[in-house]
Amino acid sequence: MSKLTSLLLFATILASPALSSPIPQTSTPPSTVSLLGLNYSGTGCVVGGGSVSASWASASSPIIITHQRMNPKAGPGVSFAENRKFCQLYVDIGYPTGYQYAVVDVKWSGFVHLEGTATGTVTAVNQFSGFPGTPISFTSALAGPLNQNFNVDVPAAEPLVIWSPCQTGIPVDVTNEIKIGGASAGPGASYFGGSTIGADYASQLKVELRWRQC
Repeated sequence: MSKLTSLLLFATILASPALSSPIPQTSTPPSTVSLLGLNYSGTGCVVGGGSVSASWASASSPIIITHQRMNPKAGPGVSFAENRKFCQLYVDIGYPTGYQYAVVDVKWSGFVHLEGTATGTVTAVNQFSGFPGTPISFTSALAGPLNQNFNVDVPAAEPLVIWSPCQTGIPVDVTNEIKIGGASAGPGASYFGGSTIGADYASQLKVELRWRQC
């Protein structure tokens, strides 16, 4: 049996009362939404290189972020700077006036190779830049040895989430990161991404939104 350990490390919120409240048990999403654009920057997403794309089918479906270069690596002969890749994402979405949303679940999928006791950590941090409220972080860990596709699901563990301000046109602000630790424990290189070091591999991040009326 493969040793795949997916640990929910934390999904905490210390948000201001104005933007945080319990996740509603039921909610009616808006009937019409649209994905207007995608802005990004970071070591795991090269601007202008087509390294990131996004799709969104409906308000009740997750926003799917596809990465081509979120491929950290670590081990003998690999620069320490390559151990971590991150991408700051701003997903511009259109939705009717009178609604607000919160990120309530994040799913990661891709390929991972971890030598020995090396570890891998995937993280997504949600916030609304320029508005009050402490970011919420969705984090999960993988433990080596591993050489397989991975799928991790990190729902919001706390009863509170950060709600967007009650106005239209607020982008989904998510910083996602993959990093490798303890790589020196193995004789070879550890990496996320393709089947060989340096290869591109399309990993995916699925961001689920919950909606409510203002």
